[in-house]
Amino acid sequence: MAAAIALTLSACGEGEWFAPASDGPPARFETAVVDRGMIRDIVPAIGRVRPARAVEVGAEINGRVVEVLADFDDRVEEGEVLARIDPQPFEAALVRAQASLQTARASLLEARSRHRGARRELERTQSLAASGTAPQARLEDLEFAAEQFEAAVLRNEAGVSLAEAQLREAQINLERTVIAAPISGFVLERRVEEGQAVNASFSTPVLFVIAANLSEVVIEARVAEADIGRISAGMEVRFNVDSIPRHSFSGEAGPVRRAPQVEGRFVSYLVEIRARDEEERLLPGMTASVEFVAAETFNVLRMPRGALYPIPTQDFVAALDPALLPPDLVERYGGDLAGNWGRVWGAMGGRALGRGFGEGRRIRTIHPVIGDRFGYVLVEVGAEDDHYLEIVEVIHGDLQEGDRVFIFDHGPAGPPQ
Repeated sequence: MAAAIALTLSACGEGEWFAPASDGPPARFETAVVDRGMIRDIVPAIGRVRPARAVEVGAEINGRVVEVLADFDDRVEEGEVLARIDPQPFEAALVRAQASLQTARASLLEARSRHRGARRELERTQSLAASGTAPQARLEDLEFAAEQFEAAVLRNEAGVSLAEAQLREAQINLERTVIAAPISGFVLERRVEEGQAVNASFSTPVLFVIAANLSEVVIEARVAEADIGRISAGMEVRFNVDSIPRHSFSGEAGPVRRAPQVEGRFVSYLVEIRARDEEERLLPGMTASVEFVAAETFNVLRMPRGALYPIPTQDFVAALDPALLPPDLVERYGGDLAGNWGRVWGAMGGRALGRGFGEGRRIRTIHPVIGDRFGYVLVEVGAEDDHYLEIVEVIHGDLQEGDRVFIFDHGPAGPPQ
């Protein structure tokens, strides 16, 4: 095979191809133009709108609801009464607790009085026993009685503490008959009616849901497992809802929740998005069409993605211009580039990955059309989307807007008809 193939440009359909200058084989090398434009890489998702802060208000006691003072969408202030549970059983319990405390305190006074009397009797007997006028058995009996009365004092002191705690519990339960708003906002949900009995024995029944406001909302977006690796906290997010189709809202992505959402064979992960809407047009439960903006640049030099991942052939390598290749590569393989096309291609790719251009830089090889041959250029690529890659810097060679770069070799048969 000839070491070089002269090429001419021809148009075929929407793309452009090169073919040998002489008559014979049709156009075969597909190319694409390097231009300036936008690169926009987005990750699509669907999510639901909910208030950024919402609090469930429940009942902590059992009883019957005798009054409901708030309804759906009512504005409420922190501490405002929303409902009342029948207080009568709890008022009676409070009276019992107060009486129990008084009884315990009286018992403590009596125990202390008996203990003081026993101590005085013991002290008198000890004086008599010291002079030999009181028997030893009498002294021992009084010491035992004093200890018993001291224990009674301790027992009644504990009884007073218990009664005080029961009184405080009764007061707290009576206070809990008043259901008040824990935050200022509006009533998002009301789940109670007057006369309804509530039972908090096993779980707290939710009576109201209070949302702080809708100027700050959260969207819980479900991102497919194939795309979740492209999501990071702080990423810009845009979304819209069907009720306001011509307006785009913006927000910021939060951390990815690690718990998977599994539906059959489909696996997704939740990402919390925080957004502001001062006009409060976003309502809880709305479906949001979300776009995570992974990359977005404007008026940058760009090339089609196919230029970065071409499929080499022997004829393509033969069409490379030796004058534009690294000198050591040409010296190594002499004039038979086509005969060593696999090694030549691997050496060019290896240079892009192994020349020490700096950690984190993405250096790649592309092949622009230069005259009637293909050249060799190293570029640093940046942002990318489904169609284009940004050319951040040309490291080796020359590449300008309007140049054409190699995409694909369609073979001797030429491009598909």
